[in-house]
Amino acid sequence: MTKPTNPHKYVEEDLPVGGLIVDHAVQRTALDPRKVEAMVVDFNPEAVGRVTVSRRKLGDQVVLDGWHRVEAVRRLTDNAGTIPARVFEGLTLQEEASLFLKLNTTNAPKYMDGFRVRVTRGDENAVRINEILNSFGWKVSTYGGDGHLTAIATLERIQKRSDKIEAEPDLVHSTILMVTKAWGHNYYGVAGPVMEGLARLLEEYGSQIDFGTLQSKLASYKGGPQSLWGQARQLAGLRRVRPAMAVADIIVNEYNAGRKKAPLPSWRHRK
Repeated sequence: MTKPTNPHKYVEEDLPVGGLIVDHAVQRTALDPRKVEAMVVDFNPEAVGRVTVSRRKLGDQVVLDGWHRVEAVRRLTDNAGTIPARVFEGLTLQEEASLFLKLNTTNAPKYMDGFRVRVTRGDENAVRINEILNSFGWKVSTYGGDGHLTAIATLERIQKRSDKIEAEPDLVHSTILMVTKAWGHNYYGVAGPVMEGLARLLEEYGSQIDFGTLQSKLASYKGGPQSLWGQARQLAGLRRVRPAMAVADIIVNEYNAGRKKAPLPSWRHRK
């Protein structure tokens, strides 16, 4: 067997499935059990094709494409079978992540998995958002719970809007800062509509906002962010506006309550 001299070349080998591993920095978080089961039930060796593997310097063989097929072979052979593979050597972690994304355009990973792998690849916007979240103690996660953020698609939309209007400070940073200062790491504080509504409010009013007052009003909101989110959904249904716009409307009214000096203009957006 000849080893590739270029890290973007590969050799073809039949690899023991028992020696293949998964690194979630460059792979999906989880398998689809139904997809694996369907492969097991109707397995056709001739239709397996070649999986893609990165052989790292210390010998780890990491599956970049074909994890479901590898798992099907594991189950059918009691982890003792082999599978045809394209084997790359000399790839960096960033190149592995890039290859995973290129090979999974038709069977695209879930949004969260794609974001995580883009962070590994070094995508500028993904890295920036991830660093902001980490700096305030948040973890991007598929599962909800305090300290975990699942609405990453919302943050990416906020980031695009921030870049478009050249917001200073950055809207993602300002939003996560305000949410964390007001509610700590309460999961409902980073619900998508709550973050988007707050970001749009920060964009709309900018320097008109007294940030100390805004933080205090949010922190003392009866029932916290969970209650805010619930009331916003009701208001959105009544006024036929997007939930994020209802969040912004409620926060403006809360901010202005009892404030005689420099109240904010009424919220006027529906979308």
